[in-house]
Amino acid sequence: MALRPYAAAKRTLSFADKLLEVNWGLVLIICMIGMAGIAMLYSVANAHFQPWALRQIGHFTLGLIVLLAAAMIDIRVWMSLAYPAYGFALLLLVAVDVVGHVGLGAQRWISLGPLDLQPSELMKIGLVLALSRFLHGKSIEEVSKPIPLAIGLAMIGIPAIFVVLQPNLGTTLIIVADGCSLLFLAGLSWWWIAPTLGAVAAAVPLALVPRLKTALALTATCRLLPVVVPMLKAAGTFVIWVVIVMRLVPAFMFQLALML
Repeated sequence: MALRPYAAAKRTLSFADKLLEVNWGLVLIICMIGMAGIAMLYSVANAHFQPWALRQIGHFTLGLIVLLAAAMIDIRVWMSLAYPAYGFALLLLVAVDVVGHVGLGAQRWISLGPLDLQPSELMKIGLVLALSRFLHGKSIEEVSKPIPLAIGLAMIGIPAIFVVLQPNLGTTLIIVADGCSLLFLAGLSWWWIAPTLGAVAAAVPLALVPRLKTALALTATCRLLPVVVPMLKAAGTFVIWVVIVMRLVPAFMFQLALML
């Protein structure tokens, strides 16, 4: 197997060289998304930084520092840690199902000494590292072959099942989106992608049926039912898609920054 240039290189980049290698365009997009969130919190607090906006500024600044620090570490270090990080996160997900405790109606947390951890958050990073490491050694043609593709899908699906059973649908969607994005970036054939997108597009309206039935029951006595129902269906579908996109895009951009 031919090594890629960064894996075969023996020289060590200086700190300045590493800074130049950072994808600053992507960092700018992340900062813009973060500032939009801070602006919303500032507005909700009636044009005051307290109690939410100032705290969010601190959290975002810390996260940005961690992101840049991670980008400075030799990628060969991350490659060597990829599979252990994934295995550790998966082991914690299994432990949550066995000895985890319930918080806010879901069994998502596990106690390790004085720390309360949410392993699904660790899996977001562990999956990106491990799946990237796995796909690194595959050519574009190999990615679309059944066996490598099945392994990649298993790496995505196994933690996704554990997370959705907690239940934690939002994090499950992020994990699946991260994994599928990596497969796409690795060159997965459209012969696999197109039917999958078609199946997802067909499944979303079916998933909305129970909610729409409830809405129809609530509006059954409305004299404007013939007008309200089509509007309700359209608005409900639109709102759900907007919520999904708003939930996934910021998280996906952060995960993509870690990949690059």
